Amino acid sequence: MTSDLARPGVHDVDRPADLPGAAWQRVLVQVWRSSGEKGLWVAAAGVAFFAFLALVPALGLVVQAHGLLAGPEAVSSEVGELGGFLPDEAMRALLGQLMGKAADAGAGFGWGIAGSLTLFFWSLLFAMRALMAALNHAYRETERRGFLALNGRAILLGLCGLGLAVGSTALLSGDPAALASDPGWSRIARIARWPFVAMIVALALAVFYRLGPCRTPPKWRWVIWGAVTGAFLWVLASYSFSIYVKQFARYEAAYGLAGAVLTLMLWLYLLAYAVLLGAALNAATERQTRLDTTVSAQRSSRE
Repeated sequence: MTSDLARPGVHDVDRPADLPGAAWQRVLVQVWRSSGEKGLWVAAAGVAFFAFLALVPALGLVVQAHGLLAGPEAVSSEVGELGGFLPDEAMRALLGQLMGKAADAGAGFGWGIAGSLTLFFWSLLFAMRALMAALNHAYRETERRGFLALNGRAILLGLCGLGLAVGSTALLSGDPAALASDPGWSRIARIARWPFVAMIVALALAVFYRLGPCRTPPKWRWVIWGAVTGAFLWVLASYSFSIYVKQFARYEAAYGLAGAVLTLMLWLYLLAYAVLLGAALNAATERQTRLDTTVSAQRSSRE
């Protein structure tokens, strides 16, 4: 970033770890101020909306395809393993609706798959477009990419994110007993997969922070701090919100399917906000150095 190079008080450091304590205090103050900006909240809401549009057809695809091959009971069992990661009340309500469609394996099944695929990829494209616009806001950048470059990168990032999501879901919904017959090792495998999923989320966020905004990609060392913070907030928000929904706010019991939609929307909103806070942390950190933080060909002579 170059907009703050002339501002007094920044430092000649090439990595965030070298920043002094006073600089980190300024970073935290800037992140705190960013967290209260209306633009950040609105951007998170846009990301959550399109993510929800992509999530529903994705669930439909999983239930329709896997439900016919392994049976609806297998889908319920595997999604039940995600109770600590996804809002359990909302998942039960949505699955109850979707399983009714999966049980009807008549002539309309092929059209159901085609329609779900079309809606899913359309929603995935716009969800990534919304995320890239939100990252531009967090980094104080303006979108200047052309139509093909913008949508091509959105599709590429969306497919990469889809692969990571599928892998994480398979890891979380898998049976640890299949990997270890001993109950002790099975318990360890059940617990250890959560830090592994957090590492996958941090890696995905680092890629999004580096390639999503309309700017020269920063060096990896300047995105990893925000990625780790965003992943931590992601897991914390998922776990805390799941407990909140189960213990206090039973939206599904009060409002039925509408409550399930509300629960998922709030959950996705919290996740999107966590991602944008990580980006705001990266942006504030970069403002504390005079040196070039990007991988551009023109580098400072002091690097």
